[in-house]
Amino acid sequence: MRVRDALVGDVDAVAEIYAGYVRDTTVTFAEVAPGVEEWVGRVGDPRMPFLVVEVEGAVVGMAYCSPWKAKAAYRYTVESSVYLSPGAVGRGMGRVLLGVLLERAAVVGVREVIAVIVDGGERGFGEQGFGEGA
Repeated sequence: MRVRDALVGDVDAVAEIYAGYVRDTTVTFAEVAPGVEEWVGRVGDPRMPFLVVEVEGAVVGMAYCSPWKAKAAYRYTVESSVYLSPGAVGRGMGRVLLGVLLERAAVVGVREVIAVIVDGGERGFGEQGFGEGA
């Protein structure tokens, strides 16, 4: 397992993983999966970490930060997201991805990280210090 920054060459795998969640679950709150172009736009944004996890050279998951709200006062607050391919679930990769994402977020000046936790992610996020909000 290797965690690294996402590259443009990863976006096909990333889009496929995310599309599976849109198609088969409600955890994304999206009705239509974003296209490859949207994922390309996320790659390389120095303010919003975007990571992938590889196993034997194949991308099997990703974690990224997104702006929480557009108002200036929220510029140091982000939402974290972690998604894994079905075969990678339950192997500890999500916890590792989240840990590295939080480290990278702190380095770029993020002060608050929010997570909307759906469908069983409570334990992994709880281990990273997340708690229930109002």
